[in-house]
Amino acid sequence: GGGGVGGGRRGGRAGARRGGVVGGWCVAAGLVAVFAAGILFQGGGAQTTRVFDDIGTLIAAVVASGTCAWAAWRQPHGSRRPWVWLGAYVLLWAVGEAAWGYYELVAGRAAPFPSLADVGYLGAVPFGVVAILSFGAAPSSRVARVRTVLDGLIIAGSLLFVSWAFVLGPVVEANSGGLISQVL
Repeated sequence: GGGGVGGGRRGGRAGARRGGVVGGWCVAAGLVAVFAAGILFQGGGAQTTRVFDDIGTLIAAVVASGTCAWAAWRQPHGSRRPWVWLGAYVLLWAVGEAAWGYYELVAGRAAPFPSLADVGYLGAVPFGVVAILSFGAAPSSRVARVRTVLDGLIIAGSLLFVSWAFVLGPVVEANSGGLISQVL
């Protein structure tokens, strides 16, 4: 059988590449499962879980940043920008994770508030917003653009409500610091 280019065989380079991607996804899923199990079951006690959590999230952020750089490098020149922004976002998040881990694991104390970790975490947000806005095609009609903005506002409002109910509200109530501390 076969004939034509490639002798009628299916796969070739594309099949090998697809197998590598599937293998990569399987390895990533396995690592996430091990990480989640380690955090959930707290094997080894609270300190071991803290080390596992701090180092694991730092490694994940650094790997994600490198993956974004690799994705940017593989894209045609005009399509690289969103990946660069996303990579910068994750890299700044990694800076926050590294600072947080230093406070907890090396200095042996809780991170002060505000801290260098907050600079990394909060500094990352604008890069993430720009990255998200850089991906995909913008809606073409005025009605579609307004609908997209309204959808975004609904989502942002919902996230604010949920985060206020479960995180921000209790933090603000418990914190007796100044205005800067409250805002951060």
